[in-house]
Amino acid sequence: MKNLYLPSLQNRGVDDFTSDMGIKIRRCVSPAFRLSCIYAFDHKIVVDGYPKLEKDTPYIFASSHGFVEDIQALIATLDRNAYILTGAIDQLKYHPNFYGLWINGFIIVDRSNTQSRKDAVTKMERIIKNGTSIMMYPEGAWNGNENMLIMPLFKGPYLLASNLKKDGVNTKVVPVAQYKDVENKTIYVKVGEPFDITKYDYKEGLIKLRDEMATLKWNIMEKNLPISKRDELGRDPRYDFMLSNAQEFINGKWVEDLYEDEIIMYKDKNIPYREDILKTFENVKITKENAHLIAPILAELENEKKYDLKTYMHEYHKNKILKK
Repeated sequence: MKNLYLPSLQNRGVDDFTSDMGIKIRRCVSPAFRLSCIYAFDHKIVVDGYPKLEKDTPYIFASSHGFVEDIQALIATLDRNAYILTGAIDQLKYHPNFYGLWINGFIIVDRSNTQSRKDAVTKMERIIKNGTSIMMYPEGAWNGNENMLIMPLFKGPYLLASNLKKDGVNTKVVPVAQYKDVENKTIYVKVGEPFDITKYDYKEGLIKLRDEMATLKWNIMEKNLPISKRDELGRDPRYDFMLSNAQEFINGKWVEDLYEDEIIMYKDKNIPYREDILKTFENVKITKENAHLIAPILAELENEKKYDLKTYMHEYHKNKILKK
């Protein structure tokens, strides 16, 4: 069943996506709404650290992203209202939880549309200038990478803070890390110290933010999670990790197959990535002369498909449609 009214917000401009009065009302109802988020799901929230933030001062909260409840968990953790930047257009159309996000306040962005991305930054600037904070997830998608605590970040936090500074509004970025202990139904949230990201250039600022977020996440894991021996991880822990990430998407109850847009990672165009290099071999013709070089690479590519979250979710969605 489609949501009523909410999808129309996708096409609202900078001046009419929310009113100044709406921003003030959301700040007033925020304490009650944040409290309701604590009881909105059956996971316990443990705040593992929270800095002393200036009262009535807006911040840019930049959080890790990795599971269904991490938006509600952060809303419940913060001591103030913060509009959410989200690119979940599918859920805007179909998921009833978005009515809750509307009460909180959100900005929708179509990541495939250049103008929508530009407008989203201008909308966030308007929110900050009206005295309300912003929360965003600069990894751009749920982190399904088994080797990175925090994936490379998109430039949203830096771009927003930089644009505001040009207008004389100094807004600090607050790093946040979250971790979901599925077995114990506990969500850990750790909020770091705010800092002026504009003191650095674009690349250095995002590296600084990513390092802060990764350190916070490591601190959560080191303090709260048991140490597992390798022989306790099962026969194929990498596949189990992929399945756990797939389950988060399944729990999110996505209606449309948008996994090409939702399962992404920021990639620097100047850096060659191993998986992209390997894919260039897919169309190479095997001959007697090159077989000893190409065949092992193609075999590795075929084996990698087993661990590809996009492939798994495409198949899951196709099978779900066939069963209807």
